[in-house]
Amino acid sequence: MKKLLTLVLAIALALGMTACSSASSSAAPAPASSEETPASSETPAAEDHRFETEYWANLGEDDPVTWEAPNNYKRVGMVVPDGTSEFYVTMCTTAEEIFKGQGYTLNWTGANDSEAAINAIETWVSQGVDALILLVQDTACENAALNAMKQGVLVVLGSATFSSYHVWCCQDYVQIGRNVAEMAAKDMKEKFGDDASYIIMGGTKAQFQAWKTQGVREGMQDFYPNGTAYEIVDAANPQDDVETLLTQHPEIKAIVSWHTNYTLAAMSALDTLNLNDPANFAVYGSQMVQQSLIEIKDPESCYVADTWMGDQGRQYANVVLNLLEGGTVNHWDKAPDIVVNAANADTYYEEYYQTYGDSYKY
Repeated sequence: MKKLLTLVLAIALALGMTACSSASSSAAPAPASSEETPASSETPAAEDHRFETEYWANLGEDDPVTWEAPNNYKRVGMVVPDGTSEFYVTMCTTAEEIFKGQGYTLNWTGANDSEAAINAIETWVSQGVDALILLVQDTACENAALNAMKQGVLVVLGSATFSSYHVWCCQDYVQIGRNVAEMAAKDMKEKFGDDASYIIMGGTKAQFQAWKTQGVREGMQDFYPNGTAYEIVDAANPQDDVETLLTQHPEIKAIVSWHTNYTLAAMSALDTLNLNDPANFAVYGSQMVQQSLIEIKDPESCYVADTWMGDQGRQYANVVLNLLEGGTVNHWDKAPDIVVNAANADTYYEEYYQTYGDSYKY
């Protein structure tokens, strides 16, 4: 019996050693001898994560991204939500000129729905692109974008994010909202005292919109605590909503928002109601476009100021070109902002790039 037990234990021990050996081999094969893998003080080559969407999903916002382009098509595709709005057209044409100057072709389109965006992505990938710049409002395009990543296409996002992407061009969205509020509160105290009524205009349909709206709301509470706030959020027709609220509450003195889609609609409402008087009303915004800049420069307009986050078309082009040509960019590429008002309306662009120019190679 003892001999049988000894034999069973010996077999079990041998099997256990074999199993451990197999597990070790699958995890990290050991060299047969030190002569086959001589010791070296050099840093081993970085692993290639270009095609691993799971890797990109686990990066932190400040983690560095580098890129080795597997192709050299010299073509980039860009999707924006609206191909007719001044904001997006300016963004795309600016990026187009920058890419052209570096020998790349930018194809861009305004996709009003997810199906159009997906079709554009899939078409460009089949034709051959080095990178995609995607400004979409939801995650419906995620699978198309992930398939592009798996084929070696650099994917740079704006607006909504997916689970996996290479770089998100963004701002600190809550802080942008707070910066708008701080700008507004300072001016409102000088013009209307510290307890005026005002309207916050915002949106929550996309996460970045909700963050900005949150920032404006929290900022006004912190910087203008004695004021009375009314809100217009996710308005289907913001001009009509502003007209209704101002008619109901004529004591309102200001409108604070983070996007010109809202502030310019508000300006139209003020014109309709004959309230566009800088002595008695004020509008503060962000996401500046040419029309809001015209208003800011006009001494007879109550549009006071915007926070401007730099030329976003230039930001997207800069990130893509940096990576395609061997540079490094953070996983979240945050653009800083600058206040634009009547005092610097003619010089803000130079001021911005004099301050932040080192971050913008192209």
